[in-house]
Amino acid sequence: AVNRLFGVQNAVQFQLTASPIVYAPLELCFAASFQKSRAFLEQFDDHLAKMKRDKSSVYPHILDRHLFGIPKPGIHANLQQVLVIIGVGAAILLVMILWAVSLKMTVKKRTGELAQSAGRLEKANRLLNTVMETTTDAVFIKDLSGKYILANSTTCRVLNKNIDQVLGNTDSELFPAASAAVIRRSDRRVIDASENLLAEEKIETAYGEETWWLANKSPFKDESGNVMGLIGISRDITEIKKAQIEREKLQDELRQAHKMEAIGTLAGGIAHDFNNLLSII
Repeated sequence: AVNRLFGVQNAVQFQLTASPIVYAPLELCFAASFQKSRAFLEQFDDHLAKMKRDKSSVYPHILDRHLFGIPKPGIHANLQQVLVIIGVGAAILLVMILWAVSLKMTVKKRTGELAQSAGRLEKANRLLNTVMETTTDAVFIKDLSGKYILANSTTCRVLNKNIDQVLGNTDSELFPAASAAVIRRSDRRVIDASENLLAEEKIETAYGEETWWLANKSPFKDESGNVMGLIGISRDITEIKKAQIEREKLQDELRQAHKMEAIGTLAGGIAHDFNNLLSII
């Protein structure tokens, strides 16, 4: 009978049959081929029996060392060695305590700095949100695919949608087709050229009104300078544009009146000169 580990490893070589009982025999055995001399084996067995009976032989030492694992008693340290060990241990313990205290102070300092940074960041976010929500301009950020990832209340009001309906959608999903095409053209110019763009956009809002917007768009870049999308600020200039169109219309009418006046003056002069000729005749 052999232990399970040896049996699994050498089952084929020694034609071993597995047993459902798992055990580890502690008896040390020796095996020899049947072709060996029987006299030699008898002498070997006799010598081995003597070693087993002799407690001072190498046989029980081998058993204790490799099977039972009972170590021999060690050598006791003297007082000086004990004091040295205690001193070294105390020094190590003191160093560890000092290191722990220093680490705790460092953590506390860093925690305070992080708390201050978080406070400043929160204050800056509140300020930015206040600016975005109080301005009458439409402020927004889009990614490279044209999806809105940030929008203020003015943008939502123009689209007549809430913030959840705006974020994650593109202009094709929020504007009429013609208006979306106008916006996409200017967006693509900003992203492709990676330059700022100031352009007028005539679009139709969700209320079915044609409006003019002065769009100021800039590329949105990461820390490495890679373009991630665009940042836009659009101002409604519909009233200004209407006034401009009306002013241009009045100027055209005034120019037409000046032309008619000039033609009238010319016709009057010709008639006067022709009348003079007729008078002489």
